[in-house]
Amino acid sequence: MSQKKQKKTNLEISDSRQFPDSEQIKGLGRQIETDGVIKSLGEVKAFFHRYSSRSPQELSINVVDGVLGEGTIKGNQIHIQLPTRAETISQLQKSLEPNFGETTEEVAGHLAFALATSTVLHEGVHGILDSTPTSQLAIDFERVSGIQNTGGEVVTLLDEGIAYAIQSRYAKEVEPIGILVPRISDQEDPSVKKRKALGEKLKPKVDEYIESDRKIDDDFLVFSSQAIKEVEDK
Repeated sequence: MSQKKQKKTNLEISDSRQFPDSEQIKGLGRQIETDGVIKSLGEVKAFFHRYSSRSPQELSINVVDGVLGEGTIKGNQIHIQLPTRAETISQLQKSLEPNFGETTEEVAGHLAFALATSTVLHEGVHGILDSTPTSQLAIDFERVSGIQNTGGEVVTLLDEGIAYAIQSRYAKEVEPIGILVPRISDQEDPSVKKRKALGEKLKPKVDEYIESDRKIDDDFLVFSSQAIKEVEDK
């Protein structure tokens, strides 16, 4: 009698840091599964439809040393930066104290995993969406918008805006700071501010499409091109 194949609910995680920590990796894995990252990325892939390059199940995670909340995508591997548990908790306790008072190690540790998981989702979006200069997305965007995608810059901005919109859509509430939506900071590089601003403009449209099971189409690209013009003109 054949057994029903179980759906994959988590991503494979490797630890390439100078001081690997299996318990910290298990905690990150539990948070990713609890937050339903693969399920969310499955909805995202359906939304991208023909503009997607791979499925969520093809992605994996490599934990590296660096700054909490930072990450990149290289092929199908998400490189997520995560300091050691002690460093992470210490840094978060210091940064939270001025606004939220004394924070326990348990709360700081949970917040660290939530921040890392949110970054995994963001980078996973980049891993699924094909926005290369020769992609179908780039071709269709130029066709409907009339905007030249010189050097791939405009569609790269669109990719980032979509990623921030999706990161906001699936943002979880976590103590003590509330919903983990990407926020624009005065200290950030202007290019990052622009990407986040575009994400804010795109989010209602992204929500509308995903909730009604619609795929990215010409109407979405027209809306996106107008949003890009607005953030570029600021």
